[in-house]
This record gives sequence, structure tokens and C-alpha cells, in this order.
Amino acid sequence: MNGSTAQGVDQTLKGAILGLFTYAAHYFDFDPGFVAAAMPVLAGVLAYLSSKFGDPHRASFVPTKDKLDAK
Repeated sequence: MNGSTAQGVDQTLKGAILGLFTYAAHYFDFDPGFVAAAMPVLAGVLAYLSSKFGDPHRASFVPTKDKLDAK
């Protein structure tokens, strides 16, 4: 996977997770202040986790083609 495709997939995955959190928060009637405070924290946690599991220089869950070829 080339860099731009990997980044697009990664950003879509992170956006879907944030969207699911927002939907669940609304569905279970969480406090709006909590949701507003939790969103940037959750985005930061996702970026941190993606740097641990994927490409640490791009904070991406999906490795680039260059990284796959090097293995």
C-alpha cells in the first residue's frame, strides 16, 4: 500500500472509531461536557496506539508499502 492510500485508510479508521464513540455517547445520553472533553483525549490515544502498532513516524495503523517491502 502506498503512503497516501495507507494514510487515507488510517484516517478513515480513526474517524470511524471517533464517530462510533460519538454515536454511543449520544445513544446512552452521556454528558455533553464529558463528550467534548473526551474527544481530543480519544484522538490522542488513537494516535499514540497507531504509532505503537503501525508506522511510528506517521502515527498510522497501516504500514506503508516501503515498510512492508523492508520486512
